[in-house]
Amino acid sequence: MAYYSADFVITGNTSPYLEIALTAVEGSLPATVGGQLSLSRGPNKYGSYTVTDVLNYNWLYPFVGKSERKYVSANNTSFYWYQSSNFAIWRNPDGSTAGYATDGNQTTEILLNKIGVLYPFWYGIDVNGYLNAFPPDTTTYSRVSSDVVEALRKTFNNTVKGQYKDYYDKRYGYVNWQAGIEIHHIRPLNFGGDNSFDNLIPLYADKHYQFSNWWAYYQ
Repeated sequence: MAYYSADFVITGNTSPYLEIALTAVEGSLPATVGGQLSLSRGPNKYGSYTVTDVLNYNWLYPFVGKSERKYVSANNTSFYWYQSSNFAIWRNPDGSTAGYATDGNQTTEILLNKIGVLYPFWYGIDVNGYLNAFPPDTTTYSRVSSDVVEALRKTFNNTVKGQYKDYYDKRYGYVNWQAGIEIHHIRPLNFGGDNSFDNLIPLYADKHYQFSNWWAYYQ
């Protein structure tokens, strides 16, 4: 039995890459292992994806720990989806096939911005652990005019912010709204978000920074 890892590795500070590795073997080493790891991209979470990168490998007399990788370009915000198919062949001393095994792997959708950073999602991310800032379902939000953003921001600062704090305290538990707790627009105003309470979530400043920084490279 041969065990593999097939992964799309996201580092956050260098280009992401596809990687395949032979991680363990039960019994004798196979004479050959090989397969394919493919990466698909799409503009929407739900919709069609196009294969854009493929890592093919074929190793003769491999060893545990052998790996191969292929760096990919993340120059625009996209959803990613990858799958792998792998095989291993064992040989008899005369060269005939002694055994053959296959396996495969696939993942769910992964959202990266244009510099290859994963959307910073956690369940229960708000200050009291109740609310979520779910990622967008599309990468095609357009920027709105600065005048629209300024008007919405002014309304938020003058009226909505105070109203939302009262609403949150009553519904999710009192918060001491001291410095370091900030209210985040889940869909940012400059990408068509609004001041509705469903689009707001109170975050500690470090978490707020991660979301804001991700959206800074949305387009």
